[in-house]
Amino acid sequence: MLATDQAQVLRPDLLSQLSNELLSIIVSFCRQEDLPSLARTCRRLHSHAFPALYRTITINGETRASRFTILSYKYDLRGMLKTTRSLHFSSRWYRASRNTRRGWSMNTIEEMTRLQHLFIEWDYMEEDEGAEHHIYLPSTLAETLRTCTISFKCFTNWPLDEAACLFEHPTLRKLEIHWAEAKGAEGSFLRRTGPGHHSTALEELSLIDCQFHAIDLFRLLSFPRALQYLDIWSDLNDDEVWLEIQESCEPYFAAIRDTCGETLKGLRLDLWSQGWWVVPAPGLHELPHLQYLEIKPDHIEAPQEWEGHFPLPQIDCPIDQLLPPNTEVLKIGPYASVYPVLLDILERKAELVPSLRRILLSVYYRDESLAVQLTTAVEKETDTRNYSTRTLQDQTRTILEEKATFKPSGNKATFAVFDACCKHNNIELVVLYEDPTRKEIFKEGAGPALWEIADQVI
Repeated sequence: MLATDQAQVLRPDLLSQLSNELLSIIVSFCRQEDLPSLARTCRRLHSHAFPALYRTITINGETRASRFTILSYKYDLRGMLKTTRSLHFSSRWYRASRNTRRGWSMNTIEEMTRLQHLFIEWDYMEEDEGAEHHIYLPSTLAETLRTCTISFKCFTNWPLDEAACLFEHPTLRKLEIHWAEAKGAEGSFLRRTGPGHHSTALEELSLIDCQFHAIDLFRLLSFPRALQYLDIWSDLNDDEVWLEIQESCEPYFAAIRDTCGETLKGLRLDLWSQGWWVVPAPGLHELPHLQYLEIKPDHIEAPQEWEGHFPLPQIDCPIDQLLPPNTEVLKIGPYASVYPVLLDILERKAELVPSLRRILLSVYYRDESLAVQLTTAVEKETDTRNYSTRTLQDQTRTILEEKATFKPSGNKATFAVFDACCKHNNIELVVLYEDPTRKEIFKEGAGPALWEIADQVI
């Protein structure tokens, strides 16, 4: 009996009999939180699970960022950093007095020579109006890098020139930048770079809450040789016009046309976020390959009433120059109009947009149940390590106190006419309801923040 028990104890387990290739596949499917336990099982599994621990690294908060820098000073762990494929780094931002810590963190990222996905977000902690803010990036980036997101999460701007290494990166496919500003200073890479550069592999570019002019956009888009998706948008629920500038969108459309007009397939555009009042302008009709277009309603239809302190720009824009001719999906939002221009476009669909098959209209909406859900989420938020979270909580409480619910004001009869016109032209019409505050609190993107309601409220 004793011999039998010993034989059962010494019998090799199934995992130890598998080949190294199969073990590597199994480890690749394990959750990150399960890898430490797997690594402590035996030496053989440790040799597979331990390197996988560093393939995906998430750093959130100043304390973890400090520990993260220790890795670059331990010889036995520096080799593990070379296996890292994805890094999500979020830390507090300080001024020059804490500059050394930022340098250590960036030096550690330089050790990741096989990095493919990089996310860096600095949370502003010191309220110092008028102070100049700078982003901090590694001096060298892995040649294997495919996607990158750089964000300065506060109401400020950092010089877009400091991201020159990202625009010049030869293998980067997707780039997302938040809160940057093209300063236009002498020596800027934006001014040094001329047309015809087209040497990078960038396919998707997102400029979120960034400030720039048409010439800056032209120089930025001169880097990619085949850009397919461009996103110029704002994550803020703020349509305030603060610049008394009569700015035409036509030069921006021309910049897109002259740089990536032959390759661009999708465009998400909101030039209102620049602080100017937007009115329809010609130029989008010169983007022949564009299939998906998402715009604010002001790019299609000028306001009937204007209470501003300065006149609207007077731009002659015929209806046949409003949309790309091969548009298949058109999304407009937030929309609260009576649809006269859209109706005119649909009447000439065969001539203007023969390929149009789907229209999405999004409107702001929050009822009582959604307001309760949002309030509960704000009160349960426990992450108070960064300035942006605390500010967002205070702002959301104020918003809910001032106006807990809001429903779109629209004419159901007019909407019924528009719906019938879409059906007559074999176009699918989808109405989506959006709450921008909810999108911030629940960290939802443009897709999950929109939902359909069975009983249309407009």
